[in-house]
Amino acid sequence: MPSTLAALSALTALGTTMAVADPIFSSGFASLEFNPGAGTPTSVTLSPIPVLLSNQLDASYSSGGLSASGTGGINHSESASHFGLGLTGGSGVSQTDNSGLLNGSAVVTISFNGVWEMGSQFGPTAIGYARFPSITGVVGEGSGSFVGFEVEANFTGGATRTPVNFSFTRSTPGAFSTSLIDEEIMTPDFIAAGRSETISGFIRFTARGIESTSSIGLGGVNGGTVPPVPEPEEYASAAVLALAGFAGLSRWRQSRRG
Repeated sequence: MPSTLAALSALTALGTTMAVADPIFSSGFASLEFNPGAGTPTSVTLSPIPVLLSNQLDASYSSGGLSASGTGGINHSESASHFGLGLTGGSGVSQTDNSGLLNGSAVVTISFNGVWEMGSQFGPTAIGYARFPSITGVVGEGSGSFVGFEVEANFTGGATRTPVNFSFTRSTPGAFSTSLIDEEIMTPDFIAAGRSETISGFIRFTARGIESTSSIGLGGVNGGTVPPVPEPEEYASAAVLALAGFAGLSRWRQSRRG
C-alpha cells in the first residue's frame, strides 16, 4: 500500500466571497467499503462526514492463499474561499492471491454526498475541481493481474459543472504513477447567498494480484489543508503549484483585484 504521509486528494470549490462568511456544511454522509475478493466485505458508514481527517476504514483479509487490505478516510472542510471533501493519503487497496483464479478483485469504494449552505455569495469566480496529484502502486507479475482507479462526482445546486468521470486501468507489470487534475469554472460563475451546493459520487480502487501483489492508492498526502488562493493573473501558473497540496473534490472561489 502507498505511504500515508505524502499526497493530498480532494473534490473542492474555489472562489471569493462578497462578504466574510464561510460556506456552512449542512449535511452529508459517506460509505467506505472493502471487498477483499472473497469472504464478507467490511463497511463503515459516516453520518455526518467528519471534520477531522483520519482513516475510518482499515481492514484486511487472509485465508486460503488470498490476502488483501484496504484503507480509506474522508473529511469535509470549508473557509471563506473554499469548501469540499478530502481523502487521506494512502487510501487504496492491495491484494495477493496464490489460491488460483476463483477469487475476485479486491476493491475499496468510497461513496459520498455533502451539502453546503452559502452564508454569502460564493464567487465570482467559482471553480469546481477534482485533484488527485499522486495515484501510485504496482501491478503484479502474475498473468491477469491489474489495478484500477475510478472517480465519478457531480457538482449540483446554485451552480454546476460538467460531472467528473475518470477511469484508469493498468495491467503492465511493475510500479506506476498517474494523476487526475480536472478544473472547470462553474455555471454560473458564482453561487448566490442562501443557495446550497452538493458534491456527490464515489471513488473506487481495484487491485487483482494473481500469484503476486498488486496495489493502488493515493500517494502519501493527507487532504484537509487548504493552500492560498492565487490572484487571477497568477492563477494559470499557480494552479498546479499552489493547489498541488490538496487532492479530492472541491469548489473554490478565485479572488479578484478591484
